[in-house]
Amino acid sequence: MARSVRRGLASCCTLVVGCRALAVDEVSLIQTSSRQEGELPRSALLTVCFVDKASPGRHTVDQLTNGCLLNVASFKLAAPQSDVILIAPAEENAADKVKTLSQKDSSVKIAYVGTGPWEVGGQSIPFKNDEGKFYGNGLKLLWYTQVLKRFQGQYDNIFIADGADLYFQRNPFELAVEYPDADLVFFGDRGDSPSSGKQFFDRMMPKCQSSSRNDQSLMHDVNTAFKGTGADGRKYAIYANSGLILGKADAMLELTSRVAELAAECRFWVSDQSFVNLVRYYMLKERGADKVMMFPDMAKTASLGHYSWYYWTEDGWLATMDGTRERIYVVHQYDRAPQAKLLTELAWNKTAEWRRARE
Repeated sequence: MARSVRRGLASCCTLVVGCRALAVDEVSLIQTSSRQEGELPRSALLTVCFVDKASPGRHTVDQLTNGCLLNVASFKLAAPQSDVILIAPAEENAADKVKTLSQKDSSVKIAYVGTGPWEVGGQSIPFKNDEGKFYGNGLKLLWYTQVLKRFQGQYDNIFIADGADLYFQRNPFELAVEYPDADLVFFGDRGDSPSSGKQFFDRMMPKCQSSSRNDQSLMHDVNTAFKGTGADGRKYAIYANSGLILGKADAMLELTSRVAELAAECRFWVSDQSFVNLVRYYMLKERGADKVMMFPDMAKTASLGHYSWYYWTEDGWLATMDGTRERIYVVHQYDRAPQAKLLTELAWNKTAEWRRARE
């Protein structure tokens, strides 16, 4: 395996500096995606992408701008026939680079959702708190709902993704064709640390001010329902990453609406992931495991914020760890991964031709 890792890393490093190889690979990616385009449903990527002094502090202004561009470029290379809908509060919050991209590519749209307040569950929800800081990640689900209603009927499938810290290697809507009965497809978080998902859920849910939602017996039932097998064969409760969700448009609208309503009921908007998992639990019970699917982290996607990756395709993409050497669909949290420099350079060089043509 060490030899295969070295070969993969060498291939990856060659692509980082080899412009000709990158151009060939870009064409290869488009052709790979186009072969299946006749089968793919009408689809769109939905992602929050804005810069404001109240923006979440984990990402710099550069990440919120260039990270968003990388997200869009990689997605459009992987899924050229799909649309992108970028969400921003107001025009002043959309970076000039993003607006230029939208002007040059009609499939890249910007949806402005306003700066609030929004009425949810009888409450008035602001954009910023009393200290002038972003009110919380729960707002994203409120904005997704607003935009999904605006574009209702235009798309069959939606992929919701974080805006600043991920890139695509394959068309995620291939999974909608492969699993046509699935209404929602979730992807796991922290495959390197199986207990982390439960620990985070258990830490966040008591902050909910609704006693019926933070009941210990309910939290136990959620953990039991999420039991599964990780990509490495370990058995554990697999909690969803709220920054990566695929689904049919109507099911996605139900999910985001219910999460926003739950945040209002709980009077807690700081974190969205715990509520996404609770609503996933409810919908899993209502629809069944064939309709509400879960792939563990490291299977179809990799959230690399805490671990390194040692599986590569011959042409330098991150590959699955199951021996098939297929590209994983999404690389998440590359910007704070142990291999951050390598992963970032890989993605920027892979998308260079596409971005230059639209500057």
